Amino acid sequence: MACAIEPTPTCPNHLHASGHGSGGPSSFPPLEVSPSDYHFILLLRPRPASTRLTTRPERGRDLEDPNPSPLPHATRCLHPQSGRHTTAASIAITGRPVGWARQQGCENYWASMQKTSKSEGKYYNSLPPVSKAYGTLCFFTTVLVQLQILDPGLLYLSYPHVFKSFQIWRLFTSFFFLGKFSINFGIRLLMIARYGVQLEKGSFEKRTADFLWMMIFGAISLLVLSAIPYLETYLLGIPMVSMLLYVWSREYPNSQISMYGLVQLRSFYLPWAMLGLDVIFGSPILPGLLGIMVGHLYYFFTVLYPLASGKNYLKTPMWVHKIVARFRLGVQANSPVRPANTGPTAFRGRGYRLNQ
Repeated sequence: MACAIEPTPTCPNHLHASGHGSGGPSSFPPLEVSPSDYHFILLLRPRPASTRLTTRPERGRDLEDPNPSPLPHATRCLHPQSGRHTTAASIAITGRPVGWARQQGCENYWASMQKTSKSEGKYYNSLPPVSKAYGTLCFFTTVLVQLQILDPGLLYLSYPHVFKSFQIWRLFTSFFFLGKFSINFGIRLLMIARYGVQLEKGSFEKRTADFLWMMIFGAISLLVLSAIPYLETYLLGIPMVSMLLYVWSREYPNSQISMYGLVQLRSFYLPWAMLGLDVIFGSPILPGLLGIMVGHLYYFFTVLYPLASGKNYLKTPMWVHKIVARFRLGVQANSPVRPANTGPTAFRGRGYRLNQ
């Protein structure tokens, strides 16, 4: 019988299939299980008295074992859908039959697992559409690169490849690669999940088209800046995240941020603090600086300049409103375009009044 959990001090790796240990005081006596219990392997918590519960195949009921041993407690349950065995959380046995404990433990385990998966799915579905789509694309792009399914050499921005070899996809894929799995990748992805989501749910609430236009404006601006000599940047995902962080810091300038639990600072200074960390850890400073420049450009033309002059030269174009309405991406208050009706159209037509 194999050990139901990974080898630990309470579940050593010298437990053989026969159920006997390698000898000595830590060896395990055989644990007998009836043939009807082949879906489960139950390892019981040691009872306070010098007895423990086992199941004899000839009786199929709980008996007292006069030779107890310090067995770990875990339960392997058969998944109700996939049919696979999974180690469940440990359960305490207090005067209950083994079958009851096994059934109760598995039911509680699968109920908790389903609750956890439902809560995670509910959280993901509650995310605003633009931030969710961008973060998901960034995550799966890195996964494909890490699994060597996707070549990172095909993702970076290279204008000679774009114009000479017509590799147009580089204009888009350069925004979705945040690097391979690392601490920096995790930090950038968390920035999208926290600051991008908070920005879209807060300042851009019911303004999905405006938030999408901010992302599009930032992407176009970064592509233009990357074409300037001495400003070439081949992966534009980090500048895009930096732009989101800067706009968030301007919208919520007085929030208190704890950096690694060591330093407390106002959120207004967070983009510059992240820029300083890039310098300290030897990362390039240019991508983060470009993101701050583009973020300030957007914030100036959409917030600061309209407040001073009353004119907004960076309004969300009509075609962006049409995209949001066509694909029903979130909500846009006071949108000039009505959402497209995607219902059945087989029996739709013009009505006529019948003559009396």
